[in-house]
Amino acid sequence: MQGRLVFRFVIFDIIPLFAAVLIASSYERFAPIAFVLVAALASFNGVLSIRDGATLARGGDVIERQKEPFLFWFGMSVHVVLVMFCLFLAVYTTFKT
Repeated sequence: MQGRLVFRFVIFDIIPLFAAVLIASSYERFAPIAFVLVAALASFNGVLSIRDGATLARGGDVIERQKEPFLFWFGMSVHVVLVMFCLFLAVYTTFKT
């Protein structure tokens, strides 16, 4: 399970965020679209983690919903923070002067 969660974290969160930052720095008009897509992928990763009932903790530890429900939902809040950050960047790059 740990390998699957790390793979999803890299594929759905880290690589798209890095690509969106590169797109935003090169092609400013595509920045809002890139950040909205990263937010959608991060949301999808959160949905997959809820479906599987496990999320990553600090140090790569796996937190399962059945064993530690509070820590699981606290760990899921990291997905929400990433989604909100990407949506904030999308709005900021849309309306900056």
